[in-house]
Amino acid sequence: MASICEGLAFIHESDLIHKDLHVGNVILDYVNNFADACICDFGFCKPADEILSNDKKVYGVMPYMAPEILRGKEYTQKADIYSLGIIINEIISMTPPFNKEPHDHYLTLDICRGKRPEIRKEVPDCLKEIIQKCWDANPTNRPTSIEVEVMLWDFSCVKDENGVHDIDEFTEHCREFEMIYLSNSIEESTTITSSLLKMRLETHPHAIYTSRLLQLPNLPEPINCPNQQDFVSSRPIMQVVQAEAANTAHSDCMDCV
Repeated sequence: MASICEGLAFIHESDLIHKDLHVGNVILDYVNNFADACICDFGFCKPADEILSNDKKVYGVMPYMAPEILRGKEYTQKADIYSLGIIINEIISMTPPFNKEPHDHYLTLDICRGKRPEIRKEVPDCLKEIIQKCWDANPTNRPTSIEVEVMLWDFSCVKDENGVHDIDEFTEHCREFEMIYLSNSIEESTTITSSLLKMRLETHPHAIYTSRLLQLPNLPEPINCPNQQDFVSSRPIMQVVQAEAANTAHSDCMDCV
């Protein structure tokens, strides 16, 4: 995760904006058995000071797009930070954002109303805080890419006497999180049947994770929803019920639900 932040910081320090940051544009480069994450696909990248054109068409992968971008506002580096928060949570949860529902105008409305992907309960508060800061509804409240990188290093590595992070010495809460995370993964793998595991990893047929032109309605001013458990979707109730039934069903045939 830190290497993704480092790459994004390099982009931003070059006064650029990526504009299409999602896991499909992050690749792993293996050198001496060490995996280093690299950001790629700069097809939408532009100078940070470029004047907004009259063409306000919105392109991108909906679940990774900041709410202000969904509303047709100008791209800023803080929009990249929102995408970074979604990516960090996806790496931790091992689940694509909003994979159990259609990526339609109801989802864009919910995102503007504060809906965010679920954060696993075992994630430490300090790491959860980093994620939530990144996807804050107000762009000015989001940290810079360098600040996120430093926060991740502070979470994972102990500093030496010179204040430099020692990549070989992990912090206690980082080791604790790793043990809990691995323990839960092992427990899940031994208690969940293959069919149920497959069900958890399946995505809605209208969940789209490729960049596309989005035809969006007028959306409200973005807000935060502090308690995601209390969030009520804008989606018609029957669609919500059908989605929940599909997520909990034990049948391999999603069309039969």
